[in-house]
Amino acid sequence: MTAPSDIRAADAATDAKDEATEQQATAEQQADAERQETADQPGPTPIEDYAVVGDARSVAVVSRRGSVDWLCLPWLDSHALFAALLGTPENGRWLLAAVATDRGANDAEGGTDDDGVDKSGATTDDGANSSTSSRDDDGANNGTSSRDAGAKTGTSRGNDGGANSGNDDGVTASRRYVGDSFVLETTWTTPTGTARVIDAMPVADGRSDLIRRVEGLTGTVTFEHEWVVRFGYGKTRPWVHRDTDPDGAEVIRAVAGPDAITLAGDRLPKGVEGRHQDGFEVTGGETVELVMTWSKSWEGIPTRPDVEKALRHTETVWGDWARANSYDGDYCEQVVRSLLVLRLLTQEPTGGIAAAATTSLPEEIGGERNWDYRFSWLRDAALTLEAMLEVGFREEAEEWRAWLLRAVAGDPENLQIMYRLDGSRELPERELAHLTGYAGSTPVRVGNGAVDQHQNDVLGEVMLALDLARRSGLAADGDSWALQRVLVENMIDKWRLPDHGIWEIRGPLRHFTHSKVMCWAALDCAVRAVEEEGCDGPVERWREVREEVKADVLEHGYDEELGSFVQYYGSKTTDASLLQLVQVGFLPPEDQRLHGTVRRVREELADGPWVHRYLTASGVDGLAGDEHPFLACCFWLVDALARIGDVTTAKQHMDQLVAVMNDVGLLSEEYDPHGERFTGNFPQAFSHLTLVRAAHALHAAEKSAEPLGAQARPDDMEAVDDAPVAREDADPGPEGGDHD
Repeated sequence: MTAPSDIRAADAATDAKDEATEQQATAEQQADAERQETADQPGPTPIEDYAVVGDARSVAVVSRRGSVDWLCLPWLDSHALFAALLGTPENGRWLLAAVATDRGANDAEGGTDDDGVDKSGATTDDGANSSTSSRDDDGANNGTSSRDAGAKTGTSRGNDGGANSGNDDGVTASRRYVGDSFVLETTWTTPTGTARVIDAMPVADGRSDLIRRVEGLTGTVTFEHEWVVRFGYGKTRPWVHRDTDPDGAEVIRAVAGPDAITLAGDRLPKGVEGRHQDGFEVTGGETVELVMTWSKSWEGIPTRPDVEKALRHTETVWGDWARANSYDGDYCEQVVRSLLVLRLLTQEPTGGIAAAATTSLPEEIGGERNWDYRFSWLRDAALTLEAMLEVGFREEAEEWRAWLLRAVAGDPENLQIMYRLDGSRELPERELAHLTGYAGSTPVRVGNGAVDQHQNDVLGEVMLALDLARRSGLAADGDSWALQRVLVENMIDKWRLPDHGIWEIRGPLRHFTHSKVMCWAALDCAVRAVEEEGCDGPVERWREVREEVKADVLEHGYDEELGSFVQYYGSKTTDASLLQLVQVGFLPPEDQRLHGTVRRVREELADGPWVHRYLTASGVDGLAGDEHPFLACCFWLVDALARIGDVTTAKQHMDQLVAVMNDVGLLSEEYDPHGERFTGNFPQAFSHLTLVRAAHALHAAEKSAEPLGAQARPDDMEAVDDAPVAREDADPGPEGGDHD
């Protein structure tokens, strides 16, 4: 006979599965409707059609069609000067793309003279014939070995100009990174020839340059060139004029407030109605070099770098770094590219690690879940360090440990969950009404209000990363350990409090199970630091509180009827963050409570390899709308399955996940398997670091005869007193931007 508790558990499981199935059907219908609505209409560049180049200070987001649609200089969290990604080309972009030769008017002969009189009769965007120029129409004519051509700019689909990766005028583009670097090579094929464009931001030279070099390969290829600079996230039109650099070469100089941008090169575009445009041809063996440089507006005009030397140096620096990794398992190509992304998002020289290169790319197209990820979350940074340490990188851990000390400074009791990349504390959130948002997804936000949230899990991730650093051979630092002691003591005073949880919930504060487990993990690391590494500290007290926390979680965070841990105390649903219980060694890998939790997450939140963070229909996050499977959670499932011994399923899921990386090996925050598209910020550190850790766990599990779990020490496995612990009631808390 079936027990009543079993019936209730089965009913709850059925209800959750039905709800998940209904959500999936709704998502499929919505994706179908969106595809039908946009089938014959212009739209934004798909997120998966973007690549990135960067110099470990900032990142340029470049579309497959040759448009730099997002760039902040000199730092990743500076104001953007190209913001077409979140608006229109009028908000700033740099387009350099091959086109068919029959595309239009001879705009190479257009432009205005410096006196502002338009001699070509060029039309404005609304078609009216204009006789005067805007304030950035410099109008100079250029002499060059490359021939003028009839490329017509500004007639594109979405943000990308007229070039297409495979359009009906016979122009196609393929791209790759040169070796293990962020030197991007795009090969254009047209009915009349082939050419290559090299995009790169030189590294380790103390400058802020973006290089674009056109190389003719065969035949003749026509290029269109459009350069639109708008400071202040696409709002501020600069004062633009022609000048000469220290070598006497002509340049275009754009200035607004403290910022200046200098465009140098073999062939400069001409000012036409508030933008700079050109059309030219290259034949086999010809090159056209263009270099854009940021500088302070009160400084002199920078010299033009040696492009060939800068490109070779940049390739070498990235390649040398990548070759230092020790990973030798399956998915090596994807692991190395993911490690490179993590390094790209690690700021030089500060050591701050960004969560992503962009802001406000939506989790749901047309929705409000749009957040700024250009900052350093302690959790994400710590997880990034764990991924790097597992494959042999220690220098980055040392840099980040020093960054942490500077950021927390003398006020560890007021530890923030995130900081600016230089360690600054202020991240005021505001909305940019002048930007229409990616695919109409508003609001566009800069800054992040979640900075003031209370999240109990953060210290656990930090302590785990620093613990792994010690076990990887990074010597304990007196100042670092002193900080860790203070943070642990402060956590002991607060672990009973409800919090916003790992997902930065906007709803009421709750006792999230994952947060409590990460408090246990922080104490476990502190105890092991004393026992195994010889650090000093009140280890007896820490052991007692560690067991207290564990008992509380087992009493209130585990549901016997469901056979699973739950999202928060009293909840009847799960959360994908519970998959981390396997990774941190909260219970041994053969414990059926872990197996039941993994099974329940798969039933409730997953469709094959595609895992949602939680059931948004529950209303727990206080936000409207829905979201797509979260790639970090998908890789967590692979990791958990590998660690509990289900290597076959883990590998099947891993194969499906790496198959959706874009053509240059990048991932966004989320993936829509029905629309087959990326959503969320890009490229996303969390997605890439969990890929690395999942590959590492899978590789280790394939070589092991027993389930790995966290390869925890014996004291992790000891039984604990399950006596409940008093907790303070949950209260509503400050709102802030969703993350991860």
